[in-house]
Amino acid sequence: MDVKDKVIIVTGGSSGIGLATAILLSKKGSRVVITSRYKDDIEKVAKDIPGSFAVVVDMTKPADIKNLVKKTMGKFGRIDAIVNNAGQAAHGKIEDFSVEEYRNNLELNLFGPTLLMQQVIPIMRKQGGGSIVNIGSGTTKMALSGVGIYSSGKSALHQLSMVARKELESDNINVTIIHPFLTATNFGRDRHAPKTDESIWQSRPGVPPADPPEKVANVILDALQNGDEEISMVPERRV
Repeated sequence: MDVKDKVIIVTGGSSGIGLATAILLSKKGSRVVITSRYKDDIEKVAKDIPGSFAVVVDMTKPADIKNLVKKTMGKFGRIDAIVNNAGQAAHGKIEDFSVEEYRNNLELNLFGPTLLMQQVIPIMRKQGGGSIVNIGSGTTKMALSGVGIYSSGKSALHQLSMVARKELESDNINVTIIHPFLTATNFGRDRHAPKTDESIWQSRPGVPPADPPEKVANVILDALQNGDEEISMVPERRV
């Protein structure tokens, strides 16, 4: 896909990977729809990204997701791609999480992206194609203490993405799953963490330094342009 003039929704676009992606896509000529549940943050960001359209969205609320699609179609009349980036970390041992905390994490990391996909697929099909990029996690490629709740939801998103790619191939709708490694963002600001776990893998000796969000944004751009099935940013060898 040539991203120039394409209408692309980027969820979680007020900071980190989402913000870096929105800025990059705007520079490439895309008409970017950026979302965040933080109204002040998203409105401030939109002022600095030429041609962008900001929508306040809580990705755990189906009504907000449906409203996002409605507003985007009202503004631009089409949706060419989405980047399902909004997410929430969860740090702590599995035994320390309540089922309700687990469910809340899944609402944002799995159910929200799924519903947005369901909302845009008929639109893309009618348009003759489109692109969906889902942001997974490098933790799904490893068995690491302290991230079981988080990585299990991202693993489900991975499988859903792979199956959706097969199902939508004949509709010219491409689906890509990207697994970033450690990224230098404020991703953990609202993390679920019932108990502090000092053994969390990010703090362990020998773990490579975090990638800048701009590096992930470039991978997302490549995925939109080239239609890769799966991209893992986890280093092949870890000390």
